[in-house]
Amino acid sequence: MNKYDVMKALSLCGTGSTTCTECPYYAMGGCDRRMCDDALSLLQSNDTTHTYHTAIIYTKHTNLMPWLQSNYTKFGTHGTTEQALRIREMYSKDSDVQLILLVRHEDGKCICRIKCPINPLPIKGEFQCVSTGEMSKLLKSMGWTYKEKVHSGMFA
Repeated sequence: MNKYDVMKALSLCGTGSTTCTECPYYAMGGCDRRMCDDALSLLQSNDTTHTYHTAIIYTKHTNLMPWLQSNYTKFGTHGTTEQALRIREMYSKDSDVQLILLVRHEDGKCICRIKCPINPLPIKGEFQCVSTGEMSKLLKSMGWTYKEKVHSGMFA
C-alpha cells in the first residue's frame, strides 16, 4: 500500500460506519493488523538507515489458504458460519500472488524483508542473507517466478 491508501484506511477504520467497502484493505484478512503494519513501516521509512534500494518482485500461481489457516483465529471467530465459509472459499481460489523482496546493503551485509501474504520463509521482519542471488535461487526452488526488479529511484 502506498502512503495515501494507508492514510485513507486510517481515516475510515473504527468510525463505526459502513465505510469498510471504501477502504483499501477491504476483504483482506486481518485488515486492521495489515493497516497498522503498513502505517508503522511508513513512519519508519523516514529513517534513512533502513532504506531499501531494490525491490525484487516474484509471483506464484497459488491460493492463500496457508495464510488463512495460520491467521484465521485472529479474525475468524466473528460472524456467521456462512460468512466463514465464504471467506474460506475466497481464499481457496488460485490466483497470482505477489512476493516483494526488499533489499538493502549495510556494512557489507545484504539485509532483506519479504512483503507477501504467504511469506514462504519462517522469518518475520528483516533478515540477513548471503546475497540477493542466493535468495532468488531459494525462492525459485519454492515455485516463485521472477517478475521484475525495481530500484529505489523508481519508488514513489
